[in-house]
Amino acid sequence: MALRDAIAEHRAGRMTAAETAYRSLIQAQPHDAGINHHLGVLLVQTGRADEGLNYLRAALEANGAEPLYYFSLAKGLLAAGNPAEAGTVLRQAGQVGVADKRFEPLKAQIRDAAVAQYRQALAARPGDAVLLDNLGTALLAQGKVEDAIACYREALTHQPDFAEAHFHLGAFGNGSRMKFLANLGLKQAALPPHERPHIPTLTDLPADALPGYFALVQRVAAAVESGTGADGTFVAMNNKISQSVPHLHTHVVPRRRKDGLRGFFWPRTKYGSETEAAVLAAAITAALPSSLPSSRPS
Repeated sequence: MALRDAIAEHRAGRMTAAETAYRSLIQAQPHDAGINHHLGVLLVQTGRADEGLNYLRAALEANGAEPLYYFSLAKGLLAAGNPAEAGTVLRQAGQVGVADKRFEPLKAQIRDAAVAQYRQALAARPGDAVLLDNLGTALLAQGKVEDAIACYREALTHQPDFAEAHFHLGAFGNGSRMKFLANLGLKQAALPPHERPHIPTLTDLPADALPGYFALVQRVAAAVESGTGADGTFVAMNNKISQSVPHLHTHVVPRRRKDGLRGFFWPRTKYGSETEAAVLAAAITAALPSSLPSSRPS
């Protein structure tokens, strides 16, 4: 039986006949993207998501330029109760320039499922700081800023030194980001402003703070690329020139091919709203590698 005949059986709802046909075809062509995809979809549809995901991953591996394969894998992961990984698949599609009109409605389903999943987990483990932080980020992705802030704050009432919650809450300008930086190894950041040493340029940064500082730059660069679906990043540092008050800082700019960046200048636009900015911040912070550096400068 040809693939088109197997698909016809599938579309007619004759699942057993379609599955038999797909399995026969895949024995002869185990790396065929189309056969793997259709068998994977059928298995997910018939309640065998775990097995189906193996075929859907194989389809995407065989052809990473087909939007339908990203869509079906993300949908299968959602059916398997893994909205976080489903979201990652769609971000990967964006990173390689693959788009599809079906992605946006699916992203909304993924966000809803993530919120529901974290709420269910919290019902079993109330007060879990990690779950509260994850729920806050999921709510922020829905545009529910006040609810997200409340979750971050509640996480910190249960675990006051929880670095990731401090970082997420710090996006709203309450000083928590400084506590996050301190946990990364930039311990001076946790001091009150009048006690915190001013670092004008890179050459003024103490040698023992260099590993912590550039570990943070590395993490942020990876998160900006992943969280925004960018093709890459532009990482730069300017010392003294064009600064009314010299201060150490690093620019991390998401890049896309043919985006118009020339030298140190990039096209700048305003956010449509504070919520839009907060949602983008949530996507970037959620993409930060979860493990903090194991060694911290004293």
